[in-house]
Amino acid sequence: MGNNFKFLSENFINGSSTLAASSETAIVGNLIDRDPSVVWSSSGEGTDGTASTITWTPPAAITIDRLFLQNHNFKNYTAYYNGTASNAFTPAVSVSNGSGSHSYHEFGTVSITSITIKPTATLVANQEKTLGQLFVGTQQFEAAANPDEYSPIEKKKGPDLELADGGFKSIWIAQKYNASLNFQYVLPAEVSNFKSLYDQHTDFYFMPTPADGTAWDGDAWNVNWIGDYDALKLTNGIGKTTGYDLNMELREVAGA
Repeated sequence: MGNNFKFLSENFINGSSTLAASSETAIVGNLIDRDPSVVWSSSGEGTDGTASTITWTPPAAITIDRLFLQNHNFKNYTAYYNGTASNAFTPAVSVSNGSGSHSYHEFGTVSITSITIKPTATLVANQEKTLGQLFVGTQQFEAAANPDEYSPIEKKKGPDLELADGGFKSIWIAQKYNASLNFQYVLPAEVSNFKSLYDQHTDFYFMPTPADGTAWDGDAWNVNWIGDYDALKLTNGIGKTTGYDLNMELREVAGA
C-alpha cells in the first residue's frame, strides 16, 4: 500500500436498512451519518471474548477493495464476506492487539453479497464495542506524488458578530472540511485519472494520510470537487512530457 493521497469511491453503504448488528440495531444508522463522534454501541456484548457483529448486505452483489473504520474501540476484530467466517479477504482483514481507534484496510478486488465486521475485544478490556463510521468501497486512484501545496481548513458556518461594546459573539451552526490542492509536474497519464474523477460530477472520499490497519489517523472526508477543471496549464510552460499544474478545490458534502 502506498502512502500518497488517495481518492476513493463514495461509501457504497447508502442506507441503514441494509445494515444489521448483533445488538442495538436501532442505532446502526450512526455508522453512516458521517459524524464519527456519534457511535453505534453494542449491548450485552462487553465481555472480552464475546463477539459482536455488524453486517452490510447490499441490494445486489458489488465489487469492493477498501474498508475503513473511524472512531472504534476494537482491540481484536476480523472481517469476512458472504456470511461465512472462512471467506477471508486477501490480505485478510484481521487485527489482534490493535492500539488505534481508526483502521484502514486494502485488499484484492472481490465481489460480495455481504460483509461482516466481527470485534471480539476492546482497547479497554470488557467494554461494549463501539464504532463511529464504517466505509466500504473502492479506490479510484492514488496520486503519483503528494501535492506541492495542500491547504486544509475546517470552515465554520455562522456569523461572527461585533457587538456594541466592541466584543464579538460567534454563532456556530456547522463546520465542514475544505481543502485546496496544487499538484505540479502531473504527467498526462495521471491527468486522465483526475479528469475521470472530475467528470463523474459526484462526491467521493478523499484520504490525505493513508496508513495500513490501526496506524491510520482517521482522516477521510466525503467531498465534492467544486469549481472549474484546472489542469490544462503546463508546469512552467515547458511541455506535456514535463507535466501539468493541477488545482483542486474540495468541499465536504452537505449533511451531518
